[in-house]
Amino acid sequence: MPDLTDFKNGLQDANEYLDTKHHLSGTAAFGNSNLRAVAQAEYSFTLRELLCGVLGGNGIKLPNIQICMSANIAELLKIPALQGELYDALSQLDGAMNDFMDHTKLDSVLGRLNGVLAEAQNVANMIAFCSTPVDPIAIPNMLERAMGSFLGAGKELIDQIGSIVPGQVCACIGTNGFNGNVFNGGILGKIANNIDAINAGNLGQSVIDSIRGDIENVASSVKNLINFENNINGAYSLGGSQFATPDPSCYSGVGVMHNPNNGSIAGNARLASSMKGLYDRLAGYPVTYRPGTTLGGTAGDVPNSASNLDPSDAEPIEYENIFKLLFDDDFLTLLDQADDPQSNVDNQIPVYDYCGTVIGYTTQVIQKEGDKSKGSDPTAPNSPGYLAGGLNTSDGNSATNTETVAEGSITVQGAGGANVYLVNSEQAQLALQTNTHDLVVRTDILTIFARLSTETNNFGTMADYQQSSVTFTTFGQNVNELSGEGFVSKDGTVAIARSITGTNNEITVINGNGAGGNPIIGLSDNAVIPGFGSITLPVGNTAQRSSPAQSGMMRYNNSTDDMEVYYADTNSWRNLATIEDITAQSNIFVNIGTGAEVYKQKNSSLEQEFRKVNTTGALNIVQNSNDITISDTLTASNLGTGAELFKSRVTNDLQFRKIKSSNNSVTITQDTNEIDLTIPGVANTTLTTTDANSTPVLFNTVALRPDTGKTWFFKLYVLAGRDSTKRAWQLHGVVQNNSDTDSFVGVVGRNDYQRNTGESTINPWSANSAYSSGTQVEYDMIIYESNTEISSGSSSSITSPDTNSDWNLIDSGWNTSVLLNNNQMSIRVRGDTSTVNWSLKLEYVEL
Repeated sequence: MPDLTDFKNGLQDANEYLDTKHHLSGTAAFGNSNLRAVAQAEYSFTLRELLCGVLGGNGIKLPNIQICMSANIAELLKIPALQGELYDALSQLDGAMNDFMDHTKLDSVLGRLNGVLAEAQNVANMIAFCSTPVDPIAIPNMLERAMGSFLGAGKELIDQIGSIVPGQVCACIGTNGFNGNVFNGGILGKIANNIDAINAGNLGQSVIDSIRGDIENVASSVKNLINFENNINGAYSLGGSQFATPDPSCYSGVGVMHNPNNGSIAGNARLASSMKGLYDRLAGYPVTYRPGTTLGGTAGDVPNSASNLDPSDAEPIEYENIFKLLFDDDFLTLLDQADDPQSNVDNQIPVYDYCGTVIGYTTQVIQKEGDKSKGSDPTAPNSPGYLAGGLNTSDGNSATNTETVAEGSITVQGAGGANVYLVNSEQAQLALQTNTHDLVVRTDILTIFARLSTETNNFGTMADYQQSSVTFTTFGQNVNELSGEGFVSKDGTVAIARSITGTNNEITVINGNGAGGNPIIGLSDNAVIPGFGSITLPVGNTAQRSSPAQSGMMRYNNSTDDMEVYYADTNSWRNLATIEDITAQSNIFVNIGTGAEVYKQKNSSLEQEFRKVNTTGALNIVQNSNDITISDTLTASNLGTGAELFKSRVTNDLQFRKIKSSNNSVTITQDTNEIDLTIPGVANTTLTTTDANSTPVLFNTVALRPDTGKTWFFKLYVLAGRDSTKRAWQLHGVVQNNSDTDSFVGVVGRNDYQRNTGESTINPWSANSAYSSGTQVEYDMIIYESNTEISSGSSSSITSPDTNSDWNLIDSGWNTSVLLNNNQMSIRVRGDTSTVNWSLKLEYVEL
C-alpha cells in the first residue's frame, strides 16, 4: 500500500504547494511537468483575508440565541413521559425553529441581499422608460423588508418562543436536559413553570391547549416572516485567521448562522467573494426599524400583537447599514478595504516578428512570494453559537462557478458565447437578461426553453422563448411518480391511487384495486337497503311476469294494482295479503293518541295480545270490576336533627322552606343542582409534601388572591406535622390588586407559636440590596447567610442566594411564605424529604 499521508513534513509557503515536486514523496517530475502550476491566478489580498476570517469562524455575530432555543426544544422532546399532544406541538415548534435557523444561515442571508441587489438593478433599468414613470420602492426599504429577522422582527419572534433572563443567553443550555431556570416568558417560560407536570406526564389539558395555541401562532409567524423576506462537518481546525476579538459578553441578538467546517474552502471562498461584492454595493444605504411592528404580514408593516409598543409612537432605530447587524466592527473594517487582485503567475510572454508584430506567446512560469494574512491565530469564542453550534449551514460542497441571478436561478457559462440558466419558476425565467440562443432549464416543470431572437421577440413574456419539450402538468407528474396499486383519480391537479370499497351489509367488492383482475361488485348476503324513502320493485303487467319464475320473486302487477310474490309451494304468483284478507281473518286493533301502547299484536293463533300495566315506586294500581284505578302513595319527611327544610304537602304540591342569611354572615350560592353555603373571607385546605421543594397552596384547586381593584387584610394560620413533631405559625399582612398586578402594603408579618428556627426575625432577600458579612436572609423559604460583603448593584447582589457562592445555606426547615410570583400573590409551603402533613386556614377582609 502506498503512503497516502499528505505533506508529512509540512509546507513552508505557497510556492512549495504549487511546485509539482512536493506532492508525491520521493517522486520528481520529468520534462516540463515541474514547471506546471495548479493555480494561474490568486484571490486579492483583501479577499483572502475575508476568506481566512470565514474559515476561522470569526467576524460574524454568533447565533447564540437560536442555538439556545433549538437545544432546549430538542431536550424537551426527549422527556420520556411527554404527552402526545404536547409532543406534536413541540415537534411543530422544533420544525419552525429549524426553518428560522436555516433562514438565518450566512448562505441564505447573502442570497436575500443578492435578491435585493438584483431587484434594484431591474428597477433602475425601468426608471423614466415607461409613459407612466416607475415609482420604485427605496433600496433601504427593500433591505428592511428582506432583513427583518435581524432588524427586530426576528428577536420578537424568538421572545415569543422563550424570553431569556438578562445575561443568561450563553448559559441557557443545561447539562441535564431542558434548562428552565433561564426562561422568564414566552412558550418556554410557560413550559418551565409547568416542567414538573410535564416530566410526570400529567400536564392539564387547558395548559396543553394554551401551549399548542401559542406554538401554532409562532409557527405561522415564522412561516410568514420567512416567506415575506424571501420574496423580493464538526469544528474546522485546519486554518483561518482572526480579525475580531471574540465577544466575552455573549451576543444576545439574532446572529448569522455559519459553520465553516461543513463547507469546502471553495464554498467559503464563494461566501467571502459574495460578502465583499454585496458590501461594496449596499454599505452606503442606511436601514431603520420601528419597534412594535412585524414584517411578516401580507399588507406590509403591521402592529405586532406580541409587542406592548404602538408602532406609531415608537422612535425608529437607524443603523448605518445592514452589515452592522451581521458582522463585527473589525470585520467590517476588512470588508471596507479596497479589492486589488494581484496575479501570482505570469505565463504569457509575447513573441514578435521582424516587423514588431506579435505572432504568438510563450509560457514562462514566474511564481512570486505569497502574501501572508494579517490576522492572528483564531481563538474560539466561549459561546454556544460558535461554528453554528455544530449544525450544518452549507448547502453543499460544490466548487462550481455559480451566480445567483433571480429567485434561486443559477447561470452556467456555455460554449460559443451562449448561456444555460437553471431556474425554478416562470417569474425567475422572465427576470433573466438572456440573449438569442440562450437556454433556460425550468426545474419546476422539467422543461427546456430556447431564447428566440431578441430583435423580433422582445415582449417580456413567455412568447420570447421556444419550448423544446412537452410540459407535464402536475397531474401528469403525479401519475408518473405514483406508487401503489389501484385506479388513478384526478383530484384537482393531484393524481391519487383509489380503490373501490363496499358498504357493510349492503355492497360487497372483490379485488377493489383491480390489481389481480377485474373488480367484482355485488349485493351482500341478506343485504340491508339504506335510505328513508322507498325501494322500487319491477313494475309490469301480468303478461310480463318472469318466466320461468323462481321462488321468492317479487313484483308490482300494474294490471291488478297488487304486490305479488311467486310461491314454490303452489308454483304460482300470489298477491300479498290485502286489507280485505286481514278483515276476513279477524278484527284490527290499533293504538291511538300518544304514550305507551296497550295493544301489542295478533299472534300466530290469530289472538289479539295486549300489554299489562305495572307500577313501581309510589304508584299503586287497583283493578276493579269495570275500571283500573292508579293512585300514588308519595310522602315526604325531614331526617335527622336541626332545621327542617320540608314543610308540608298540599295535594300535589310538595312545599320546602327557603334558606337565607339575615346578617350576611353566610354566603348562599344556588346553581342548577346544588346550594352552596360559605363563610365570606374564610378558606381551608390540607396538603401533603414529600420533598423540600416549594409547593403552591391551592384552596379547592384555586390559588386565592384579591380580584382586580380589591384590597385584602389577611391572616394565614398554618399547622404542620410529622409523627409527633408539630409546628404552628401565623402570617398576616395587606395586599392590593391594581390592574391585575398585586403588591403588598408594608411587610408580611409573622407570629411563631411552635417553631425551632429563627425565621420569624429573618427578612426576605432583595435583589440589588447591599449586605454585610454574616447577614441572614430568607429566599424561597430557605435561610441563607452571607459570607462576604455584598455591594448594591454588583453581580452578586442581583444573583439569588441559591446560585451564588457568596451565600451559605443555614436552615432548610419547614416553612410557609406569602410572596409575589409574576406580580401575583402566591402562598407556598416547603417541607423536607420526609412526609409532612399541612393544614392551612386563610381569613381575609376585603375592600
